[in-house]
Amino acid sequence: MKSRKSSEATVSKFGNSEYHANEKDVEPLGAETLIEGEAITATDRDYMTLLVTTEPCNKEVRFWRDELRKTAPFPIYDAEAFTVHVPDVEVMRELQLTVAGQSNAVLVAGFVPDAPADGFRVRSKKAIEEKTEEPYEGGWVDIDGERVISRTKDNFVASSWWQIDRDRASGLPDALDPDTDAGYVAMIDRIIPGFINAGYVKVSSTTGRVLVDSVPMDATGSRYWFQVKNPDDITGFGVRMKLHAATQGLGFMKYDKNCKGVLWTVADCSVFSPERVIFDGQPYIPEGQARISLRDPDLVVVQGGRVNSELV
Repeated sequence: MKSRKSSEATVSKFGNSEYHANEKDVEPLGAETLIEGEAITATDRDYMTLLVTTEPCNKEVRFWRDELRKTAPFPIYDAEAFTVHVPDVEVMRELQLTVAGQSNAVLVAGFVPDAPADGFRVRSKKAIEEKTEEPYEGGWVDIDGERVISRTKDNFVASSWWQIDRDRASGLPDALDPDTDAGYVAMIDRIIPGFINAGYVKVSSTTGRVLVDSVPMDATGSRYWFQVKNPDDITGFGVRMKLHAATQGLGFMKYDKNCKGVLWTVADCSVFSPERVIFDGQPYIPEGQARISLRDPDLVVVQGGRVNSELV
């Protein structure tokens, strides 16, 4: 991967995209919603990546033989990509609203530091190798006159934006599942000292946006997007967080179908990786699903500072 040079690296900034939360026939998000922005500097890490596909790439919700099914997101083999500058919680809220209105858009937790300002293309490693007919070893490649890169850890740089992914795993004790948001934030503060004073944007799970016969499904999870002082501390942070949670009495054993147990805590600690895709876009509802509709996303913005992750 090329080294970061502020004279070469530029960023696209999203404009005011119209939000369509409850319409199924929505024009796909595309390059026309983006405008050229400023150069990526050597010290600013307040960036994320927006991926836009030609087909839906978020979770699908449908009835099948009178059973409501939620299927996994569609694989992303090929996508337009845009680097987005996200300096604060207000801009993060706007970005979340933009993504929430589109079934063909997702976020990547990190960014490519020397990405072109007018966007670039991200393809899977397999798709690149099929086109080039040679092993892909990372970095940029030229395919049909277009710069292409793969979504791998070596190609992406950690953003200042990290997430707490509240996913109520099986086996979660009632004592570790507070009823209030304040109670949960206080619990995370015991794991990540100073989190209680952090600024964040809380995004409820996409499942909670789905209405069946006008009744909302249970929203079992949520994300808390917050900023850190040192993005490079991301390496190994998930393991440290899980172990520190256990020392605070906030760990438990989660068992799989084979009764194999793993240490777990009140948040998913596997999400701290810069190339990770975040499926916060609009759930895809196929045609003919008249009983299913969508409501607006539930966003909460809290003002505050950045977290010192090195205290964990």
